[in-house]
Amino acid sequence: ATVDIDGAAFGVGGRVGLSYRPPKLSTFAFGISYRSPVGLDFSGEADFDAPVAYRGALPPDGDVDTSVTLPQILTVGVVVSPVEALEIELDVNWRGWSSYDELRADLPGGAVERQPKDWYNSWTVRLGGEYTFVERYSVRAGMVWDQAPVPSNRLDFQVPDADRIDFAVGFGAKVTDQLSVDLAGLWVLPQQRLTSMSDPLEPPVKGEFDINVLVLALSVGVALETIGAPPPDSGIDSASLATGD
Repeated sequence: ATVDIDGAAFGVGGRVGLSYRPPKLSTFAFGISYRSPVGLDFSGEADFDAPVAYRGALPPDGDVDTSVTLPQILTVGVVVSPVEALEIELDVNWRGWSSYDELRADLPGGAVERQPKDWYNSWTVRLGGEYTFVERYSVRAGMVWDQAPVPSNRLDFQVPDADRIDFAVGFGAKVTDQLSVDLAGLWVLPQQRLTSMSDPLEPPVKGEFDINVLVLALSVGVALETIGAPPPDSGIDSASLATGD
């Protein structure tokens, strides 16, 4: 049997942050940010398909609903510039994945499908650096340790997650004053993780998962000049424009 489910959701959250650079220590900066949980209530339709002999055992086609809460995130970071044109940054990230304790779906005909998740809170540590030369070109490199929030007794093919170690490199060029181009590559080192074997029922599908990821990225940025801004020597300041004077 197969099932096709589609749905849409809309969520609202907030983010607040603070950055500080000591006036007498320009080579050091500190930052902290917080993102609130975001609740998503999905609504959509489910289409079940099976041979006639088994179709009666499945729910009827129709509306389906579920809810997911994206976790709250707290990030703390520091950046230092040991020499001019070089910046090194360390970030520590905490994610409140313990809010994802269950995936419940309200199916057509009043049926309810529950999948326990029991994810736990996780940490991520990032270390990276950027060196700019000739004022137009930058090289970047970094590494990430990313803790998986999925316990071994809930590990499945939907999210075959494992603790990850990533390496990243990048290059940026300011082609003109208005045009910039950036190239980047991210490699997640090969990882293997085995599901829990102690409970014959959890997870229902057991086995070993392999993870190996390579990401390549290209971005192009265009800086647009502000339209209507007075020339520097016009004698008109921004305050005058804002107040109508």
